Amino acid sequence: MKNKGKEAFILISIISIFFNASCASQSPVVFERQEKRRITLLRAKDIKESIKRRILLEPLTQTQAKEGVEVTVRYATQKELVEFFMNQDIFGANAGASPFLPNMIVFYIKISNQGNEKIRLDPSEFVMIDDLNTQYSYLSPEYIATLHETRGTIYTIARTAEAAPGLYGAGVGLATDITKGRSGRKRFLLAQSALSGGYIYKEIVYDGYIAFFKPNKLASQLRLIIPNIKTSFGPDDRPLSSADFEFKFKILTEE
Repeated sequence: MKNKGKEAFILISIISIFFNASCASQSPVVFERQEKRRITLLRAKDIKESIKRRILLEPLTQTQAKEGVEVTVRYATQKELVEFFMNQDIFGANAGASPFLPNMIVFYIKISNQGNEKIRLDPSEFVMIDDLNTQYSYLSPEYIATLHETRGTIYTIARTAEAAPGLYGAGVGLATDITKGRSGRKRFLLAQSALSGGYIYKEIVYDGYIAFFKPNKLASQLRLIIPNIKTSFGPDDRPLSSADFEFKFKILTEE
Protein backbone atom coordinates (compact mmCIF):
# COMPACT_ATOMS: atom_id res chain seq x y z
CA MET A 1 0.00 0.00 0.00
CA LYS A 2 2.83 2.42 0.81
CA ASN A 3 4.43 1.75 -2.60
CA LYS A 4 1.16 2.38 -4.39
CA GLY A 5 0.70 5.62 -2.47
CA LYS A 6 4.23 6.66 -3.35
CA GLU A 7 3.67 5.83 -7.03
CA ALA A 8 0.43 7.83 -7.07
CA PHE A 9 2.19 10.80 -5.46
CA ILE A 10 4.98 10.64 -8.07
CA LEU A 11 2.44 10.46 -10.90
CA ILE A 12 0.52 13.46 -9.59
CA SER A 13 3.78 15.38 -9.18
CA ILE A 14 4.81 14.60 -12.76
CA ILE A 15 1.41 15.70 -14.08
CA SER A 16 1.59 18.90 -12.03
CA ILE A 17 5.09 19.70 -13.31
CA PHE A 18 4.08 18.97 -16.89
CA PHE A 19 0.96 21.11 -16.57
CA ASN A 20 2.83 24.07 -15.12
CA ALA A 21 5.53 23.80 -17.75
CA SER A 22 2.90 23.60 -20.50
CA CYS A 23 1.16 26.72 -19.25
CA ALA A 24 4.42 28.62 -19.02
CA SER A 25 5.44 27.71 -22.58
CA GLN A 26 1.88 28.02 -24.01
CA SER A 27 1.95 24.38 -25.06
CA PRO A 28 -1.08 23.18 -27.11
CA VAL A 29 -1.74 20.40 -24.58
CA VAL A 30 -3.23 20.74 -21.08
CA PHE A 31 -4.78 18.46 -18.50
CA GLU A 32 -8.37 18.87 -17.39
CA ARG A 33 -10.39 16.80 -14.94
CA GLN A 34 -13.63 16.31 -16.84
CA GLU A 35 -15.25 13.29 -15.31
CA LYS A 36 -15.20 11.18 -12.20
CA ARG A 37 -11.87 9.41 -11.61
CA ARG A 38 -10.31 10.22 -14.96
CA ILE A 39 -7.93 12.91 -16.13
CA THR A 40 -8.34 13.64 -19.84
CA LEU A 41 -5.58 14.98 -22.08
CA LEU A 42 -7.02 17.81 -24.17
CA ARG A 43 -5.53 19.61 -27.14
CA ALA A 44 -5.82 23.38 -27.34
CA LYS A 45 -7.90 22.99 -30.52
CA ASP A 46 -10.45 20.86 -28.63
CA ILE A 47 -10.64 23.41 -25.81
CA LYS A 48 -11.26 26.27 -28.26
CA GLU A 49 -13.98 24.27 -30.02
CA SER A 50 -15.61 23.55 -26.65
CA ILE A 51 -15.59 27.24 -25.74
CA LYS A 52 -16.96 28.35 -29.13
CA ARG A 53 -19.64 25.66 -29.25
CA ARG A 54 -22.89 27.10 -27.97
CA ILE A 55 -25.48 24.59 -26.90
CA LEU A 56 -29.14 24.66 -25.95
CA LEU A 57 -31.05 22.14 -23.88
CA GLU A 58 -34.58 20.93 -24.47
CA PRO A 59 -36.78 21.35 -22.53
CA LEU A 60 -35.45 24.59 -21.14
CA THR A 61 -37.21 24.19 -17.77
CA GLN A 62 -38.44 21.18 -15.81
CA THR A 63 -40.18 20.79 -12.44
CA GLN A 64 -40.63 17.70 -10.29
CA ALA A 65 -42.21 17.24 -6.86
CA LYS A 66 -42.05 14.39 -4.34
CA GLU A 67 -42.11 13.93 -0.57
CA GLY A 68 -42.97 17.57 0.03
CA VAL A 69 -40.08 18.89 -2.06
CA GLU A 70 -40.50 20.71 -5.37
CA VAL A 71 -37.41 21.12 -7.56
CA THR A 72 -37.27 23.30 -10.68
CA VAL A 73 -34.28 23.11 -13.04
CA ARG A 74 -33.71 25.63 -15.82
CA TYR A 75 -30.86 25.63 -18.31
CA ALA A 76 -29.18 29.03 -17.91
CA THR A 77 -28.61 30.52 -21.35
CA GLN A 78 -25.77 32.93 -22.05
CA LYS A 79 -28.30 35.75 -22.37
CA GLU A 80 -29.73 34.99 -18.92
CA LEU A 81 -26.28 34.94 -17.31
CA VAL A 82 -25.23 38.20 -18.93
CA GLU A 83 -28.41 40.00 -17.84
CA PHE A 84 -28.27 38.56 -14.31
CA PHE A 85 -24.64 39.35 -13.47
CA MET A 86 -24.80 42.81 -15.06
CA ASN A 87 -27.68 43.76 -12.75
CA GLN A 88 -26.39 46.47 -10.41
CA ASP A 89 -29.57 46.32 -8.32
CA ILE A 90 -28.43 42.84 -7.23
CA PHE A 91 -24.63 43.06 -7.22
CA GLY A 92 -23.96 46.78 -6.80
CA ALA A 93 -20.49 47.90 -7.85
CA ASN A 94 -19.41 44.30 -8.49
CA ALA A 95 -21.90 43.71 -11.31
CA GLY A 96 -20.10 42.59 -14.44
CA ALA A 97 -19.30 39.63 -16.66
CA SER A 98 -20.53 36.18 -15.67
CA PRO A 99 -18.03 34.33 -13.43
CA PHE A 100 -18.84 31.06 -15.21
CA LEU A 101 -16.31 30.18 -17.91
CA PRO A 102 -17.36 29.62 -21.56
CA ASN A 103 -16.55 25.89 -21.37
CA MET A 104 -19.13 25.38 -18.61
CA ILE A 105 -22.79 24.50 -18.67
CA VAL A 106 -24.90 26.26 -16.03
CA PHE A 107 -28.26 25.42 -14.45
CA TYR A 108 -30.56 27.53 -12.30
CA ILE A 109 -32.01 25.44 -9.45
CA LYS A 110 -35.03 26.37 -7.33
CA ILE A 111 -36.02 24.18 -4.39
CA SER A 112 -39.26 24.69 -2.48
CA ASN A 113 -39.89 22.99 0.85
CA GLN A 114 -43.64 22.31 0.79
CA GLY A 115 -43.58 19.73 3.57
CA ASN A 116 -43.94 20.04 7.32
CA GLU A 117 -40.28 19.40 8.19
CA LYS A 118 -36.95 20.92 7.35
CA ILE A 119 -35.00 19.36 4.47
CA ARG A 120 -31.27 19.29 3.68
CA LEU A 121 -29.29 19.19 0.45
CA ASP A 122 -25.65 19.05 -0.63
CA PRO A 123 -24.91 20.42 -4.16
CA SER A 124 -21.48 18.72 -4.15
CA GLU A 125 -23.37 15.44 -4.65
CA PHE A 126 -25.07 16.66 -7.84
CA VAL A 127 -23.85 15.01 -11.05
CA MET A 128 -24.43 15.33 -14.78
CA ILE A 129 -24.28 12.26 -17.04
CA ASP A 130 -24.35 12.22 -20.84
CA ASP A 131 -25.37 9.43 -23.21
CA LEU A 132 -21.70 8.53 -23.74
CA ASN A 133 -21.65 7.34 -20.11
CA THR A 134 -19.50 10.23 -18.96
CA GLN A 135 -20.18 11.49 -15.44
CA TYR A 136 -19.40 15.15 -14.80
CA SER A 137 -18.77 16.40 -11.28
CA TYR A 138 -20.29 19.54 -9.79
CA LEU A 139 -17.94 22.53 -9.99
CA SER A 140 -17.77 24.33 -6.68
CA PRO A 141 -17.50 28.15 -6.56
CA GLU A 142 -14.02 27.77 -5.03
CA TYR A 143 -12.87 25.55 -7.91
CA ILE A 144 -14.25 27.95 -10.52
CA ALA A 145 -12.51 30.87 -8.82
CA THR A 146 -9.26 28.89 -8.88
CA LEU A 147 -9.67 28.27 -12.62
CA HIS A 148 -9.91 32.02 -13.15
CA GLU A 149 -6.72 32.58 -11.18
CA THR A 150 -4.72 29.88 -12.95
CA ARG A 151 -5.88 30.77 -16.45
CA GLY A 152 -5.30 34.49 -16.16
CA THR A 153 -8.88 35.51 -16.93
CA ILE A 154 -9.41 37.68 -13.86
CA TYR A 155 -11.19 40.96 -14.32
CA THR A 156 -9.74 43.88 -12.36
CA ILE A 157 -11.87 45.54 -9.70
CA ALA A 158 -12.61 49.22 -10.08
CA ARG A 159 -13.91 49.65 -6.54
CA THR A 160 -15.13 47.63 -3.58
CA ALA A 161 -18.78 46.83 -2.99
CA GLU A 162 -19.37 49.26 -0.14
CA ALA A 163 -22.95 49.84 -1.25
CA ALA A 164 -23.72 46.29 -2.44
CA PRO A 165 -27.07 45.11 -1.06
CA GLY A 166 -25.96 41.48 -0.92
CA LEU A 167 -27.98 38.70 -2.49
CA TYR A 168 -29.30 36.06 -0.05
CA GLY A 169 -28.60 38.29 2.91
CA ALA A 170 -24.85 38.92 2.60
CA GLY A 171 -24.10 42.11 4.51
CA VAL A 172 -22.25 45.17 3.31
CA GLY A 173 -19.16 44.34 5.37
CA LEU A 174 -18.94 40.84 3.94
CA ALA A 175 -19.35 42.14 0.41
CA THR A 176 -16.50 44.57 0.95
CA ASP A 177 -14.14 42.02 2.50
CA ILE A 178 -14.49 39.26 -0.08
CA THR A 179 -14.10 41.58 -3.05
CA LYS A 180 -10.60 42.61 -2.02
CA GLY A 181 -7.76 41.08 -3.98
CA ARG A 182 -7.10 39.96 -7.52
CA SER A 183 -9.97 37.49 -7.83
CA GLY A 184 -12.37 39.27 -5.52
CA ARG A 185 -15.07 40.18 -8.02
CA LYS A 186 -15.40 36.66 -9.39
CA ARG A 187 -15.46 35.14 -5.93
CA PHE A 188 -18.10 37.63 -4.83
CA LEU A 189 -20.38 36.90 -7.79
CA LEU A 190 -19.96 33.15 -7.35
CA ALA A 191 -20.56 33.28 -3.60
CA GLN A 192 -23.69 35.34 -4.05
CA SER A 193 -25.25 33.34 -6.88
CA ALA A 194 -24.24 29.69 -6.37
CA LEU A 195 -26.62 27.18 -4.84
CA SER A 196 -25.22 26.26 -1.45
CA GLY A 197 -25.98 23.34 0.83
CA GLY A 198 -27.66 23.16 4.20
CA TYR A 199 -31.11 23.09 5.78
CA ILE A 200 -34.20 24.51 4.09
CA TYR A 201 -37.08 25.05 6.46
CA LYS A 202 -40.82 24.75 5.97
CA GLU A 203 -42.32 26.99 3.23
CA ILE A 204 -38.89 28.35 2.25
CA VAL A 205 -37.98 28.69 -1.44
CA TYR A 206 -34.23 28.43 -2.06
CA ASP A 207 -32.41 28.98 -5.35
CA GLY A 208 -29.04 29.46 -7.05
CA TYR A 209 -26.81 28.39 -9.93
CA ILE A 210 -24.71 25.24 -10.38
CA ALA A 211 -22.16 24.46 -13.10
CA PHE A 212 -20.43 21.55 -14.84
CA PHE A 213 -17.97 21.34 -17.71
CA LYS A 214 -19.66 21.23 -21.11
CA PRO A 215 -20.43 17.72 -22.33
CA ASN A 216 -18.54 15.99 -25.10
CA LYS A 217 -19.48 17.32 -28.54
CA LEU A 218 -20.66 13.84 -29.53
CA ALA A 219 -23.18 13.66 -26.69
CA SER A 220 -26.83 14.17 -27.60
CA GLN A 221 -28.56 13.76 -24.22
CA LEU A 222 -27.95 14.74 -20.61
CA ARG A 223 -29.23 13.67 -17.22
CA LEU A 224 -28.92 16.03 -14.26
CA ILE A 225 -29.16 14.05 -11.03
CA ILE A 226 -29.97 15.79 -7.74
CA PRO A 227 -29.67 13.00 -5.19
CA ASN A 228 -30.16 12.43 -1.52
CA ILE A 229 -32.24 15.43 -0.45
CA LYS A 230 -32.97 14.61 3.18
CA THR A 231 -36.71 14.92 3.80
CA SER A 232 -37.21 13.81 7.42
CA PHE A 233 -35.15 13.57 10.58
CA GLY A 234 -35.24 11.65 13.85
CA PRO A 235 -35.04 13.15 17.36
CA ASP A 236 -31.26 12.99 17.20
CA ASP A 237 -31.31 14.87 13.85
CA ARG A 238 -30.23 11.82 11.88
CA PRO A 239 -31.93 11.65 8.44
CA LEU A 240 -34.70 9.05 8.16
CA SER A 241 -35.60 9.43 4.49
CA SER A 242 -34.40 11.13 1.32
CA ALA A 243 -35.55 11.87 -2.22
CA ASP A 244 -33.69 11.69 -5.54
CA PHE A 245 -34.50 13.80 -8.60
CA GLU A 246 -33.44 13.16 -12.19
CA PHE A 247 -33.94 15.58 -15.09
CA LYS A 248 -33.39 14.56 -18.71
CA PHE A 249 -32.42 16.97 -21.48
CA LYS A 250 -31.81 16.77 -25.21
CA ILE A 251 -28.70 18.63 -26.40
CA LEU A 252 -29.10 21.01 -29.31
CA THR A 253 -26.15 22.79 -30.90
CA GLU A 254 -26.80 26.47 -31.52
CA GLU A 255 -25.39 27.50 -34.88
